[in-house]
Amino acid sequence: VYGDEIVGFISKGTGIKVHRKDCPNIANEKRLIGVAWDDYDAANKYDTNIFIQSKDRSFLLSDYMNVLAANKTELISINSSVDSEKLLTNTKMTVRVHTKDQLDTLMTNLRKVDSVLEVKRAIA
Repeated sequence: VYGDEIVGFISKGTGIKVHRKDCPNIANEKRLIGVAWDDYDAANKYDTNIFIQSKDRSFLLSDYMNVLAANKTELISINSSVDSEKLLTNTKMTVRVHTKDQLDTLMTNLRKVDSVLEVKRAIA
């Protein structure tokens, strides 16, 4: 997502792959190289995954959708499941955003939803 701290990973035979600096997939890699974002282009959008854990309750997904709408964030996909023993709901959604600031604001607002315990970016 535009605004993330990024690093390049030199892969054999396929060139440089760009990852977030905190990406666990490159945590122990030695072949890293500095990279930088091009100038901001408002037309660009980036898909990113968010994981939300909450206490299970009625209308939870509806509340998530209201937050997305209020933040003018496009939903690409959503998958939600309930752990009946622990009465927890785990939701993974893919959203399309313009910048890291927009994503951070969205995640802050999702944390304010009643019964939400955790909101974090997820690795695909």
